[in-house]
Amino acid sequence: MITIDPTVLARKFDHPAERPDPRPSSALHQRLALLPPDDRLLMQLVLVDRLSIRRAASVLSLCPGTACRRVRRLRGRLEQPLVSALLSRTTDLPEDLRLLAIDHFLRRRRLRELAAETGKTTRQVKAALEFVKVWWRASANRRSSGAF
Repeated sequence: MITIDPTVLARKFDHPAERPDPRPSSALHQRLALLPPDDRLLMQLVLVDRLSIRRAASVLSLCPGTACRRVRRLRGRLEQPLVSALLSRTTDLPEDLRLLAIDHFLRRRRLRELAAETGKTTRQVKAALEFVKVWWRASANRRSSGAF
């Protein structure tokens, strides 16, 4: 896990125009809270604190190219329609399946890790994730046909 000295971060905001907006979206905070700590910190610096990717990379002692790739991949995951559906409060998916799918599709946890944590076999976890994909496709079809 990456740790940051608060004085280093404070020095990055030495100009008033560079200070972060104190009113970030609560939906964004909810999504960021679900990410692993290293990814959450990078995305918080870029999206919430509004640092450039290059500056966030220097704060976290990362190569700018690495930070750029991570931000692009994380944005893609955060904006995935399946992940949005899983994070929706109105989902009709059972809570255990929803949490399992969030762990896999957003946090990128492997099947073996999830199987060990849930006490299920890898095959059962894979089947549950396939069920979530089918559920999402079916719910997307219902939305597009106006059945909702």
